[in-house]
Amino acid sequence: MSGLAKTARLVKAAGAQVHTEMVDVADRVAVARWTSEVIVRFGTVHQVVPP
Repeated sequence: MSGLAKTARLVKAAGAQVHTEMVDVADRVAVARWTSEVIVRFGTVHQVVPP
């Protein structure tokens, strides 16, 4: 299990909503799409964790 998956599992177990996705930050279109999806789902981006 990856560190990202493990962290997501632990945070979910604590009762929080979690959305994980690997995004190539060099791809502006991918970052914009990801940001829009997160804002629709959560209202804002709360934290971005680098790999």
